[in-house]
Amino acid sequence: MTHASETTILNRLDPNMRWFANELVSFGDEIRGTALSWADIRVKFAQTAAAWNTPKPELPRVANKLADGAFGPTGIRIYDPVGDRVRRPALIYFHGGGWVLGNLDTNDSYLRYLAHESGMPIVSVDYCLAPENKFPRPLEDCLAVIKWLRVNAEDVGIHAERFALGGDSAGANLALACALDPALDGALAFCLLLFGVYGADIDTRSRQKYAYAEIGQPPGAGDAVWDNYLSHANERTDPRAAPLLGDFAGLPAILIQAAAFDVFRDDSRLLRDALNQAGVACKYVEYNNTIHGFAALAGMHEQALHAIKDAAKELREVFEG
Repeated sequence: MTHASETTILNRLDPNMRWFANELVSFGDEIRGTALSWADIRVKFAQTAAAWNTPKPELPRVANKLADGAFGPTGIRIYDPVGDRVRRPALIYFHGGGWVLGNLDTNDSYLRYLAHESGMPIVSVDYCLAPENKFPRPLEDCLAVIKWLRVNAEDVGIHAERFALGGDSAGANLALACALDPALDGALAFCLLLFGVYGADIDTRSRQKYAYAEIGQPPGAGDAVWDNYLSHANERTDPRAAPLLGDFAGLPAILIQAAAFDVFRDDSRLLRDALNQAGVACKYVEYNNTIHGFAALAGMHEQALHAIKDAAKELREVFEG
């Protein structure tokens, strides 16, 4: 039997958003109760994600390279919307997937649209994944790639002096945790954070209200992502893992984009409030009738494209004035 709240949420989603929810549900059903390895689960997730990574705008240059990560070569993908080889400030982006899923392909359509709309190069990072690589290894990998990109900026075709960080879900967590690292020494000019996961030990209303399997957010999902990422209880209060607990003084402008029907929605609201209290220039946008991960529907959904245009506008204002 479907809970009344579930029915209400499903009825408020348009056909494409319901299709997206069904894709997430089907993926969960396919792997639940199996003895699949994480490698096999990631293959299945990539196959699922391929369905919403269409259509894809063509860009003058999309190139894969290897950066020096914290534990060996780390894959990156450069989205160049201009192709004139002129160096520009870039957005360095970390994909979502609960720290255990995702790769350079799972956000491909979204990042192509964002590069096209913003006119800004984007570097996507294929950081190491949990549970094989528990905290803090994914964060250390992301920080190492940022350092490598700044040293090799001319070869990559970006500026080293000014850049932005961005990410969705677990990737938004990593982007914010990187932003708090003092090694960035003032070069960070902007953060773009989509439906992020920012606090481990918080029991929010949204984690209770929207934990429904029928929209791809089963009960316990909020705890499961942290269990996969962290090894010890004391890490749940480490600001590098739970950046909601960080010191935000001195951070640059931040755009937070949240989904209305998301178990992690209140993470974004709490972050907004903490940033405002710290005096950080923060813009918060919550998109109606959307679920966690909705921006992946870049070429298929009006709200996803709206979010991309909003992000592109903020990026242009920061870097072009």
